[in-house]
Parts: sequence; structure tokens; C-alpha cells
Amino acid sequence: MAIKASSDHNASCCSIEKSLTIVFAFVLFGTALVCGYIGRVTLHILIWHIGPPMESNISVSHLSTLNGWLTPNCSNCNGTACHIDRSIDVKWIWAVFVVIITPYVLTILKSLLQMCFKTSEKNKTNEENKTNEDNKTNEGNKTHEGNKANEEQETNTEPVLCTKTFWFMIFTEFFHTVGLCILVFFVLPLFDPILASVVYMATSFLTPCIDFGSIVYRVFKNRDLDLLRVISDIFGIILQIAGITLLARYLNDGLMFGLFLISVILVSLKYWENCVHDKNSIIWQLQNPRPMETCIVYIFKVILTFGIIIVIYALKSTDSRAGAFSLFDDGQSIALSIFGGQTIDSNTICQYNIPFILSAINILCNFLCYASAKLACTINCQMVCFVPPLLLLPLLTTITIPVALGDPAMLTIGSCDLLFQDWCFNLGSMYDLRFLLSAGVLLYFSIICIVVPIWKDSGKRGKTGGVFVAPFYCGIFLELSLLKNRRQNDEYVDKNGETINSSESKKSDILCVCCATMWHEEEREMKQLLESFLRLDKQQRENQTNEDEKFDLEAHIFFDDAFIENDDDGKQGRKNNYVETFIKMVEEYQRSEPSTPNFKADDFEKHSPYGARLEWRLPKGNTLFVHLKNKNKVKQKKRWSQVMYMRYILEHKHKQPGSKFAAENIFILALDGDVKFEPEAVLSLMRRLKESSKIGAACGRIHPIGAGPMVWYQQFEYAIGHWLQKATEHVTGCVLCTPGCFGLFRGSSILKVLDTYSEEATHPRHYLQYDQGEDRWLCTLLLKQGMKIEYTAESDAYTFVPEGFYQFYNQRRRWTPSTIANIMDLLISWKEITAKNDNISVLYISYHLCLLISTLLTPGAIFMLIVGSIIISFQWIHSFVILIVNVIVVSMFMLACVCASTQKQLLFAAVLSCIYGIIMLIGLIGVVKDAADIGFCSITTILILFEAGVFIISAILHPKEWKCLLPGLIYFFALPAMSMLMFLYAIGNLNDVSWGTRETQLESESSISNSQEEMEEEEGHVCSFGKFCTCMLCPRNSYTKSILNKWKYLKDNPDVKRGHADKGMSI
Repeated sequence: MAIKASSDHNASCCSIEKSLTIVFAFVLFGTALVCGYIGRVTLHILIWHIGPPMESNISVSHLSTLNGWLTPNCSNCNGTACHIDRSIDVKWIWAVFVVIITPYVLTILKSLLQMCFKTSEKNKTNEENKTNEDNKTNEGNKTHEGNKANEEQETNTEPVLCTKTFWFMIFTEFFHTVGLCILVFFVLPLFDPILASVVYMATSFLTPCIDFGSIVYRVFKNRDLDLLRVISDIFGIILQIAGITLLARYLNDGLMFGLFLISVILVSLKYWENCVHDKNSIIWQLQNPRPMETCIVYIFKVILTFGIIIVIYALKSTDSRAGAFSLFDDGQSIALSIFGGQTIDSNTICQYNIPFILSAINILCNFLCYASAKLACTINCQMVCFVPPLLLLPLLTTITIPVALGDPAMLTIGSCDLLFQDWCFNLGSMYDLRFLLSAGVLLYFSIICIVVPIWKDSGKRGKTGGVFVAPFYCGIFLELSLLKNRRQNDEYVDKNGETINSSESKKSDILCVCCATMWHEEEREMKQLLESFLRLDKQQRENQTNEDEKFDLEAHIFFDDAFIENDDDGKQGRKNNYVETFIKMVEEYQRSEPSTPNFKADDFEKHSPYGARLEWRLPKGNTLFVHLKNKNKVKQKKRWSQVMYMRYILEHKHKQPGSKFAAENIFILALDGDVKFEPEAVLSLMRRLKESSKIGAACGRIHPIGAGPMVWYQQFEYAIGHWLQKATEHVTGCVLCTPGCFGLFRGSSILKVLDTYSEEATHPRHYLQYDQGEDRWLCTLLLKQGMKIEYTAESDAYTFVPEGFYQFYNQRRRWTPSTIANIMDLLISWKEITAKNDNISVLYISYHLCLLISTLLTPGAIFMLIVGSIIISFQWIHSFVILIVNVIVVSMFMLACVCASTQKQLLFAAVLSCIYGIIMLIGLIGVVKDAADIGFCSITTILILFEAGVFIISAILHPKEWKCLLPGLIYFFALPAMSMLMFLYAIGNLNDVSWGTRETQLESESSISNSQEEMEEEEGHVCSFGKFCTCMLCPRNSYTKSILNKWKYLKDNPDVKRGHADKGMSI
């Protein structure tokens, strides 16, 4: 019934998500279409002002007047703006230059960021090669499958970019830049905007030709023939040739047609590698260049574009030197064209830098269109939000430009006449435009044929890096560059220096092994874990028909300390209450599912070297193994349970000759015993690991569940930790830790570090790093081996968190030192890690060094914040007195963390937390009062508003999790308790290596309270303050708590032998 209710809830959530998806798809479609349209219109305005229209009686005057449809000096135009001499303002030239180079600059910045935050793949040193050879020799007697995995791992190293390939990149970009500059600064300015919009579509001639040639080559290599693609390429070639021929007939000028043809061929050469389907090494390196080479190439393009503009206007001018200098506001020159001469200078007709404002609008709209189109491809929405809006742009622009020319006054800004009002649009004979209109129709349909591969393929989930072949877009040909740059074959998406062929990955058998560790979980926690297994079991059966999502499944649960030891002989006794509770719960599910006879346990309990094992067959045929550990036979605690199942799965069960799973394709889902997840969360992590063998682990978004203020605090804490910290680590480098409650690990990656992970703690630091934070240490070892750990925000898991103050403090007492120890380990080994891990750079290490320093300084900063708040709130008390009192209080707490018992430390921390919380509330009221009195100019007010703004914006960007923002005030009030007192408590209890949570849950709250009352009676009534003064100042009885508990046990159980009860006691 619980699963059914959960399914109904999920169905309701899915319907809401589908509605939001539809709305978001419309938003993406509208953004791409509107922004692309504005970018196209502003581009034509910018280019038209490079070559303003002129009256001319020569035979080619129809090129700038739409064959007579544009007439000068019309009577509808009034005002001085209509009769200004049409000289060329150099601001328009440089505005177009900025539009062209903006994508180049973005590419340079992206490459620089990659070089700063990610180290490029380095060749293996001779020492590493020697180590690999030794490993091969030592492992020569291993299975063929293991050797094959080693070979694949070696062949996946990134090849060095050779000089030949680098110069090939230079020449390709050189031809593209030359063709683009000739077209933009020489050809298009001579045309009217409508003719320019038609010529715009003729820049894809080589694309279908190269694609057709590649297909023919593949046929000769005895590969499959894509008939639909062949037909679309043939039609695309025919329509392009027909359209260009009609344009030549309309141009009716040999020189202009020659320049036009050369420029469009050079421009269309840019995306040739996307049409070549035979992935040799040169093409691989061209599509996956290193950041350094990419940066150099695009710097070269910026310099080349700048130089070509100067050369073009020097050649066009009557005086070359004057023409070059006139571009820099140094004199005037006369630029010659087929229509006559025009003056090049810097006039003041368009004031307020309107050309650059227009170029800024163009750049912004182009980038938004690009971002929307890229996001549409990334989320599998390209059939709705990528192809349709981009294909509509050429048609929509060509149709609406005549409408704008019919009313040019609507685009006049002051004295700046954007559409030249003295040139009016008058309808003429359609016969005069027959060649132009026919060419436009043919070229438009040719584009539709060229993008057929994109229509056919709906895309794949994945990162944005694999969406396009070349970085960014072309500033002039926005939509055409996006359509031609869209990767036509998603099977060859590169990730971290690898080319993934999904057709081969489909043939690989994927095994997902769910491994949960249990100890003293409650029934509700066990229940939600079991329900998660059942949902995943059902999803696994449904995915068998989907080749991309198909996988095999195993589920394992490892119970620590599962048996009650016999008092007589110390041998393995009966299963403890937690195990019995789990078995009863499984039996209840069996009774609630009568239609699933396969959901049953074996008739007998299988004994094993570590204790015992139970097996159940889940409803859809997968197996659930429950391993019961005997503490006298195998080591306790979570890390040793992990070592146990890692070695069992990777080195025993699936390394036998008959196993069909390679370690590369065994994914271990590490779980806690109280976690809840949906199958889609696991599938998201599996998709991420299948992207590249260099991804050693992946984690998702963890949601705390439970009840009470402490849970609310953790909901906010977890939310901002994932929204900000995890996302930052993922973008700038890689995640440092996969949460132990829900994380997916690659088997082959674990094998590299398993021996180290299995080491026993022999030094004090080891106890903190190895046993107190086993999940973070495992991730640290993976990072040292060059693996990457990724964060997937769409993968949600829910886990119970401590609901009480004491439990929470004990949990963080364990987490804080282990986190610091592992980060220090990474910082100390920074040279080794940055050399071996291409996702961790020196800058990323510096970032975490700053975070570590800020963590160590935070308690002091919080202390000063508290003192400042008290000084502001109680101005009648001297500031020195306030400082001394707080120093004394904090010193007493630090002394208690060293001398007092754990319970008294926690009680003292709870009392101080309440007091400091009230002080934070008073301080907040003071900040609000200051803001009301003096406005928002106070530094404190600005800082608080800035921090609150960051959280609010983050919540807006995560609308499904906006409720996590509500406990923000609790987080603010708890800052002293969680950032200062808890840190001091953790440092003061470094000697305590116990787990801290779930250690004793056998007694109910009432029995605990009763025992405490009886203990008070035994101790006697003394005057105390929260029992702390009793501990520190007042005399105490010689009776310890353990003695009182044992005496109480003997009183309640008179039949127990005295010798066993008093075992180990000394009174």
C-alpha cells in the first residue's frame, strides 16, 4: 500500500513536471525565435549602414534598390534627417567588427577558464609506463577480460595534438575569416537588406557536398548506407546550385558574383568536419582541441579579422594610406564601390554611440538565442525548441524586412536614421523580382534538406560540451552556424579526452549493485529502503526493452553486529531485534503482494564465514541478499562492510571466468540503511558514469527528512550546500566527496584504490580520516588516481537526519575532523593530484585552500560577530566587559570539552546555543532598526541583504526546492551554535572515535527518563546549573553511571548470574 501511495504521489508530481516542461519548452522556443529575429534585424541594419544606399544610374543599381522597389527622395520623408549626405560612419564598421569577434572572445575566455581550472591531459611519464608494464607482467595470469579492460584504459589516453593538426586548424579558420570578412565588408554592404537576407541563405553549399562524399566513402568501406541522408544531401546540393544560379542571374555582374561565390564557399568550409563520419585521429583532434590550441587559434582569428578590415578599406579607398587611417578617426578618405565613391569619416549624425548600442543588442540577443538552442539540445527538446525556431528565422526575416522598410520612421532614434527614411519602399512588379524570389525559396528548402540529420535524431541526454562541434556560434550567421554546428552523430560525444561510441556501449552489459549498510535503523527507515529496492526492481524489468537504459540488478544489505552473543559459551546466538524487524517487514510485504509468488525467502538460512546470509527473490526476478555480520568473525563499522562487499563483488563473484560483467561496467550504488530514492535517480547517475570511463563516481542531491527544528536547519544547510558548494566544485573542477548515503561508484575505479581503502588505522590521523569519514576518504583516493567525481542535481535521494541536538552534534563531531583531514591530505598532495587528475588544477587547489582557511577562521569571526551584536544591542554595557564575559564563557566551554563528560558538554552547548540564538535575534532586530532609521547604507545591512539575496536567487533557480529556503532564519539564529560551538566541540573530542549516532536505541524515551530520575536519587540532591556546575565544582558520589545502570539491570533481572553481571566491574 505504501508503494502504491508513493506511486500515486509520483504520478501527480510527474503530471506537474510535464506541464512545467511544456511551459518551459514554449519559453525556450520563444526565446530562440525572438532573440534570433532581433539579432538578424539588427545585423542587417548594421551592415546596411556600412554601405549606405546611393542614387545611381548604372546597370547594377538594382542591387541596392531591390530592382527599383526602393526609391530615393520620396515625398513622405520630412526633416533634416532625410537629406543628410550618406557618408560611411566608421562607428558602424567597428560595431560590426565587435559583433564578429564576440564569439571569438567568448571562446578565448572559455579556453582560459579551462586552462585555469582544469589541467590538460599529460603523457604518461617513463616511471608510470614502467609501472604499467610491471602490472601487466604481474597480472599476466589474469583473465582475458581483465587484460582487455587494461588495454582499453591505456588506449583511452588523450593523444598529443600534433603540429600538422594545429596548422590545419589555423588554415581552416583562416579561410573562414577571410571569406566572412569579404562577404560582410565587401559584398553584403552593396545589397539592400532583402537581397542580403536571401544571399545569407547561400552559405551552406559545401555542407551537403562534403556530407554526400563522406557517405559514399563509407559505402566503399562496406558500411551501412543511410538512404534518407543520401536523398536529403542530393536535394540540398541541387537546390543550392539552383538557388545560387538564380542569384547570379539576378546579380548580373561577374565581379560581384565571383566575390560572392568565393566568400560563401570559404564560409561554408568552416563546418566540414561535422559532415565527415569516418573518425580518424585528425578529425578527432580537430573536434576536441586542447584549450591552449583553441585559445591561440581564436586570438589569431581576432587579429586576422582586424587586419582584413584595414586591408579591405585600404584597397577600396582612392588613397590606401588615408583609407586605413580614416578607420581610426584620423582624416577622411573616399571608398570606391560599383555605385561610386563614398566618404569614410566619423560624423555625429548617430550620437550617443548608437551603432555600438545596436551591436550590444545584437550580441545579447545572439547569445540568448545560442544559449536557448543549446539548452534545448541538452534536454532532448531539439525537435521543438532548436530546429523549428532556427529554421523560421531566415523566412521570418526575409518576409518582415519589407514591412519595416514600408515604415522606416519607426526605427529612428533622434537624428540617427536606422532605415534611411529618404528611401521609401514602393511595391513594384513581382516579375522584376522573379529570380530573387525563386532563389530565396530554393535556398530556404535547401537548408531544410541539409538539416535532415538533426530532424531525424532527437538528441541524447548529456552535457553541453557534446552538443556542438565547434565552440560557440558565428556572430554573422547565427542560426545557420548553429544548425550546421549541431553534432550530427551523438555517438561520438567526447568527454574528458575520450570518444564514446554509444553503439559499442549498448553491447556492454551493465550491472548495478545496490549495497546498503545497516546497524540500528528504525522500522520506518528500513521500510523506505526496501520500497526503493522494489521500485528499482520494477524499473529494471521495464528497461529491458530499452537498449540505452538496460541494466542488470543486484541488491545487498549488510547488517553490522547482527547477532546476540550467547552468555554461556560466547558463540553466535539468535539474530538481534533489528534483523528480526527487517525480516518481519519483508514478510508483511509478501503478504501484501499475493500476486507475486517470486517474492519469497529461501527455506533455510545460509551460514557463511562472516555470519549468515538470507536471500529473497524480488517480484521482478532480481535477488535481494541480506548479509548478517557476526562481530566475532568480521570487523564492524561501515567502512569494513564496504570493504567486504567491494571485494566480494569485484574480486570474487564477478571475476570468475563465467561472469559476463567487466569491472568497467559494474556500478556499485553505496547506500545507507535509511535512504529513499526513485529509479530515475539511479538511472541519472548511471548515465553520467556511462559517459566516460574517467568518471569514477557520481552523486546526487541529498534531501534531509524527519521532523523538528534540527531537521529544518539541515534542510536549509543541505540545500545551500548543494546549490552553491557542490555546483561550484562540479563546474570549476570536480566534486570532492560523494555522500555515503547515496552515491554510484565504478567498479574498475574502486579496484585501483581498494587495497589502500582496506588498510587498518594505525595512527591517530587514520582513525579520523579512515573510519570517521570513510566516504570522503574513498573519494580522496579516487581523486588521487585521476578519477573524476561528478554531481547530478536531477538525482534526488532522501535520508533521515538527526532530529535531536545531541545526535546532530555527535554526527558533526565525526564529520568535521574527517573533512578537514581529507582536505589537508589533498592540499599536501597537490602536486601529485594536479599532475595525475586533469580535472583538478592549481587554481582549484587554491580555492579549497582558501575554503579551509576560512573554515578555521570562522569560529573567531562568529565570536566577534556575537560580541558586536551584544555591544550594539546593549550599549549601556562597556564593550570591554562584554568581550571579557564572552571570552570567559567560551573558555569554560572549551575547558568542558576537554574535562567534562560528553553528556555535560552537549548540555552546556545546548544552553549556550539558546543564549546565543537569542542574542542573534536581538542583533537582527537591531539591523532592521538601523535599516529603518538610516536606510540601506549600513555595511551590516548591505552584507546581510547580499547574503540573503544569494540564497533567494538560488531558490528561484531551484523552484522545486523553494521550501528549503523557509528555515533560513533558524540557520541564521544557529550560526554561533553550528559554526563556533560545534567546531570547538569537535576539536575537543578528537579522541572520541565512536560513531556517535544510532549507538543505543534499545530503550524508549520514558525508560531513559525513569533511569535518569533513579540516578538522581542515587546521586543525591545538589545545587547545580544544568548539571554542569555539579560536574565542575560540586563534589560527586563515587557511583558511576555504568555501575548504576548495571545495578538497575540486576534489580530488574534477578535470575541473571552475578558473575556475568559484574564482569569487568570494580567498586
